[in-house]
Parts: sequence; C-alpha cells; structure tokens
Amino acid sequence: MLHYLTKRLFLLIFTLLGLSVVIFLVSHIAPGDPARLAAGPFATEEMVEHLKEKWGLNKSLPEQYGIFLLQVLKGDLGRSIRTRRSVREDLARFFPATLELVLVSLSFAVLTGILLGVLSAVHQNRLIDHLSRLVSISGLGLPAFWLALMLQLLFVLELDLLPGGGRIDMILPRPTSITRLFLIDSLLTGNWVAFKSALRHIILPALSLSFPALASIIRISRADVLDTLRQDFVTTARAKGLVEKLVIWKHVLKNSLISTVTMIGLRFGWMLGGTILVETVFDWPGVGLYAVTSATHSDFQPIMGTALLIGLSFAIANLIVDLSYSFLDPRIGYE
Repeated sequence: MLHYLTKRLFLLIFTLLGLSVVIFLVSHIAPGDPARLAAGPFATEEMVEHLKEKWGLNKSLPEQYGIFLLQVLKGDLGRSIRTRRSVREDLARFFPATLELVLVSLSFAVLTGILLGVLSAVHQNRLIDHLSRLVSISGLGLPAFWLALMLQLLFVLELDLLPGGGRIDMILPRPTSITRLFLIDSLLTGNWVAFKSALRHIILPALSLSFPALASIIRISRADVLDTLRQDFVTTARAKGLVEKLVIWKHVLKNSLISTVTMIGLRFGWMLGGTILVETVFDWPGVGLYAVTSATHSDFQPIMGTALLIGLSFAIANLIVDLSYSFLDPRIGYE
C-alpha cells in the first residue's frame, strides 16, 4: 500500500505539471492584455509597459512559464486584477462555498442513486424500475443550467418557497468560522437560525448540480446489482434461509459498489468543474462564480489558480477512490 501510494503521489506531480502547462498556454493564447486592463482605460503606453515589465509579461512564453511555475511552487498564485487581492486569498475565501455545495450535492446523489439503483434492480421491470430509468435518462439529457433555471422559476418565482440566490440570508450574521462550511459551522456552534437559512439556500443549487451524478449512479448501481444477483454466492445465501433484505443490503450491495465508487470519484471532479453554471444562476459565492467573473474581466491569474485547485482536488478524490477498493474487496491488492 505504501509503495502504491508513493507511486501515485509521484504521478500526481506530473499530472499537475501537465495541467499547469495547458492552463498557462490557454490563458496566454486567449485575447486580452492583463497589463492594459490593470492600468485602466486612461493609462499611457509607458504605464502599461511598466506593468508588463513588473509582471514579466514582456518576456518569452518559456520564461513566463518558468516564473509562473516557481511562484506556484512557493504557494504564490499571483494577484487578481479585479479584486486586488492575492489569488490564494480569494480561493481560500470562495472554495469552501463550492466544496460545501459539491459535498451536499454528491451526498444526495450517492444516497438516492444507490437506493434507487438497488430497488430498480430488485424490482426489475416494475414501476420503481421504470421510474428510476426515467430519472436516469432525464438526468443525463437535461443540462444542469436549464434545470437550475426551471427550479428557480418554479420554487422561487411561482411558489415562493425557497430563496433564489446567495448562501445565507443577507440580514443574518455568518456562523462562526470553523470549517468555513456554513452548514457544519452552524451545527457545531448551535446556530440553528443560520443552519436553517443555509440549508434553504443550498437546496436548489444542490439539486441542480446533483441530477447528472444521480442519473449515472442509478445506472451503474442497477447494472452491478443485477449482475451480482446472478452470482452463486447469492443463491447459496438464499438457500441457507437468510432474509432477503439481509441478502440484498449486506451481501449483494457490498459486492456491487466497486463501479459505483469509481463513478462517485469521477463525478466529484466533474461537479467541481460543473459548479460554474450553477453558481452563476444562483449567485453562489464559490470558485465557479469567481472564475466566470474573472474571465469576463480577462483576469487570467484567478482562472489559472482555480483550474489548478480543481485539478488537484480531482486527483486527490480519485486517489482516495482507488485506495477504497481494498476495503470493499480485500482480494484487490496494490503494486
């Protein structure tokens, strides 16, 4: 296990290095002059050239990438032209909101998806199976931003049941910062008013973000449970007189989770990248909205910092998924 973990961490370095090259090239190919934007509309050419020299923008691309890479290794992701703060400071401020949204969305998708997948497989070709397949097909076919707009139209404008944007009511003070996740911090401090407000605000964006993941998990878990139900050990367990619920939820489910866990790891990364549209619709103050706002201002440093953070989170999530296989199936070894 230690050898495998060391090898994966070593490969992770090269993955992030390749990601940094792609991000750097894309940001410098895109139209826009960061120095001119930072100097303002009334700046002279001398002022613009001074900023280019200060930030190394007058150097060749390989030299600029070398400077960028050295700064990243030191933990310096540059400074945002728009907010005038360091990108690292901005990401520390906005990433917890995105992480909270992704965790709530993924938790809902996993619990509901596995439940529906198992019920769909056990009651194959019955009503619950048809409904589950309808949900999975809809989740894969409906764009997340369209679903977000429809949910906002129904529950905010028509029914007036839930707030349409933000992370918590503006008139309420933020819960005491412990983890920077509002739901957890409000629970830890016993701030039930803040917890209720944060929960009401996260429902719609979490539903919008979770729907594609829910659809994938239903399909994968249904297929795996159907395959496991045909195995000999299931027939043996039933022949011994075990209760059907025990056979399904203890023996069948555990042996059907490998593919589902793999999908969960992939969906975590896709959700981090997919929050951009959902956060924009619901004005959710996360890194997705931060990146979109930075892109509209041709502010490239935050975009590069956001992409690196999401790439790192995605890689770590997949590493955790790979390590979890041995707990689900002790026969799986690592080399």
